[in-house]
Amino acid sequence: MRRRVWTPESRSVDVRRILFYGAAAVACLAAPGGSGIGGWDTVPADVVIHEVCWAGTKASSADEWIELRSNVDHAVSLSGWRLAAEDGVPSVALSGTLDANGFFLLERTDDSTVADVSADVLFSGTLENSGETLYLVDSAGRLIDSAECGGGWFAGESAPSYATMERVNSRRPGVAANWRTHDGSAQNGRDAAGHPLRGTPRAANSVTKPPIADFAASLATPTVWDDVEFWDLSTDADGEVVSRLWDFGDGTAADAQYAVHRFRAPGTYCVALTAADNDGLVARRERWIVTSTGRGDLNSDGRIDVIDVRLCLELAQGMGGVATAREGADVDRDGDVDVDDARRLAEFVLGL
Repeated sequence: MRRRVWTPESRSVDVRRILFYGAAAVACLAAPGGSGIGGWDTVPADVVIHEVCWAGTKASSADEWIELRSNVDHAVSLSGWRLAAEDGVPSVALSGTLDANGFFLLERTDDSTVADVSADVLFSGTLENSGETLYLVDSAGRLIDSAECGGGWFAGESAPSYATMERVNSRRPGVAANWRTHDGSAQNGRDAAGHPLRGTPRAANSVTKPPIADFAASLATPTVWDDVEFWDLSTDADGEVVSRLWDFGDGTAADAQYAVHRFRAPGTYCVALTAADNDGLVARRERWIVTSTGRGDLNSDGRIDVIDVRLCLELAQGMGGVATAREGADVDRDGDVDVDDARRLAEFVLGL
């Protein structure tokens, strides 16, 4: 058992950090620079400690690994960054580039720890089974994230499962409530002996659940004259819905939380909403909308075209027509058939 050098008391910048990281740690809270590629500044929670395999694997209890995750839509240079335990072991100098919203894998000793997933960086030194406080610091000495498990790991299991400690929501603080033990519902990778891992290296965590997509529509059986309102009602139990895409089934789409759409032709349309959460997981919900012609189809051929415009104009000019035809021609529903109805039909045919 290694002896701890000091015991964590707070997350403030103090003499412990200075001793551990060097003088640059003084700038942890105020340094203005950044590590983003293309001039982006790096701020706390841009990159987080995402998963910790502190107990090793079935192949070897020494086969530990740690996963980082990006929360930003641009690449981040990790040159000059460091991931380190508060007692000094392990202390890993990082390098390379973390892709936008991507994963970065650290494997202990060699790249066979996770046999079928390549490591980005190798490290030495043991993660204590009794717990460690891990700090992620950027090249300017700023604290970007931490997992303060010095009093015991928040989650994860040793033998026989060797399940990892997974972060539930990558955009929320790394407090105890935001970590859970891998639940077995999703697995990725194998250990050095070929056993499936109870973890998800370089993949979404098992405890991170996808959103539930749902929506409401103002009309289920509109006519081609009706504007249909659509509301995104999607939810995400462990985060938030950050984007959505409507597919109205007629070749058109929208990406707003609230959308208004008119179906230009009679038919049955499959309207689909795809919702994405802050962890990059998606869900889809579909509903059928049955659209009829409504008023304006004066020759009853199932569509509104220039013939209907001509017939409406004839009715407006008093050139006959039975009562039912006149009712169908009153597209603006003002009680009479006039040139305004013919104009609205013409605009509809022209797609205006």
